[in-house]
Amino acid sequence: MKKIWIVLLLVPFVSFGQKNSLAISAGVVVPYGILKSSASTGWENGFYFQHDFNRYFSGIAEVGTALFGEKTTTLTSPPISISTDIHTIPLQVGAKFHLTNNYDAYRSLYVLGELGAVVLTGKVKVNGSDQSPPNETDFGYLYGVGYEIRRFDLSYRQQFLVASGSTITYFSFRVSVVCFQK
Repeated sequence: MKKIWIVLLLVPFVSFGQKNSLAISAGVVVPYGILKSSASTGWENGFYFQHDFNRYFSGIAEVGTALFGEKTTTLTSPPISISTDIHTIPLQVGAKFHLTNNYDAYRSLYVLGELGAVVLTGKVKVNGSDQSPPNETDFGYLYGVGYEIRRFDLSYRQQFLVASGSTITYFSFRVSVVCFQK
């Protein structure tokens, strides 16, 4: 059954349209909301595949990782030191809608949305002793805005991760470079 879903998701990306591209990306991630208390600013990297269906609409699929900075909290009474190190691995598909598109000059302002699975991993140390929870895979979604110019893509993204009954949020500023374009 999983293979059927994978094929159904990939057929539109491969079969139709005018242009495919593969890009690598890197950026800065900033925790927000409840994640801010257990993580600090970090970085992200990843790959994405984009298929242009027409001049204004593109499908995207991406995989990446967000590595947040370690955060240590110390309580005085009783003396407890808690260190957390959190990582996410999003596997998401979505779409870009190009608001302005100078197709010939390769310039475009766009909005995007994605959804999929996000693997949440982390390490927790209490007074130096490892108390890490098991990895979990949760539903994730994001929205964002960006600007493409030639082979560069600059974007702001807001990522949401629905984990254990609450929503974990972070945002990122990302730069992507198109490596392959057909």
